[in-house]
Amino acid sequence: MRRFPLGLLCLALAVTGCRAASEPAPAEAVDAGPACLATFSGDFTDESDLEQSCASLTHPTDGGSDWYLQVQVPSAVLQTQTMFSADLGSAPEAGDFEPESVSWWNALALTGGCEFVTGSDGAPGGNFQLQLDSLTPEELHGHLQVQLFVEATPGTECGPSNEESLDVKF
Repeated sequence: MRRFPLGLLCLALAVTGCRAASEPAPAEAVDAGPACLATFSGDFTDESDLEQSCASLTHPTDGGSDWYLQVQVPSAVLQTQTMFSADLGSAPEAGDFEPESVSWWNALALTGGCEFVTGSDGAPGGNFQLQLDSLTPEELHGHLQVQLFVEATPGTECGPSNEESLDVKF
């Protein structure tokens, strides 16, 4: 059997994209898009796309066993952060969550005399849908939809409706 130098063989097969085993293929540039994309609609409209994740998974260090999801997104219109938190329990797994499947949750944004609020503890009912595709402190990806209610102090104009929707992909 006759052996050809690898360089000549690659030259002869250049049309097929031959590479020496020690030469890595060039990496393709892939635009993964923003790490967090938030869309507000209802009482006001706004969009926020962040290069860093807006979601985190935390475990209390005081001996508690539950894991908490926290999502925090800015709004240029509100000039503040909207925060969502939920107690996912002691052994959460990727999947779907809603108010009935968590022990506690809330969402809140405060600006001027306007309060955008909802949750399980005395806040107006509201609702949320959460789909977690991956659920580890190192890799957290999902889709959150939250319905918030608008509460205004007397004499404060917060917009034309009393509801705000937040849609976040992280």
